[in-house]
Amino acid sequence: EPSLLARNHFPSKLGGAPAWLDPVNLPTERQLRCGASGEPLRFVAQVYAAASDEPHAFHRSILLFLSPHGPSLSRPGAVRAFRCQLPRDNSHY
Repeated sequence: EPSLLARNHFPSKLGGAPAWLDPVNLPTERQLRCGASGEPLRFVAQVYAAASDEPHAFHRSILLFLSPHGPSLSRPGAVRAFRCQLPRDNSHY
């Protein structure tokens, strides 16, 4: 349905909870943990960054997660970005 392709279904936002484009292929619990402390990373931001010239990434979001410990931010795995993407024609929208 065309209304499911409206911008409000693919938010750019700060804080709250991430809105994953692909509800099936999600990061693992381990991927969402801080590589420095082992604690869960905090969701910071999501940017909808569609790529109409890339058929496999027509819908694309970049999601940013940070360690809950500010002093750890320079350590490996304390900041993580995930790209979630889908082609225009997909089984979800």
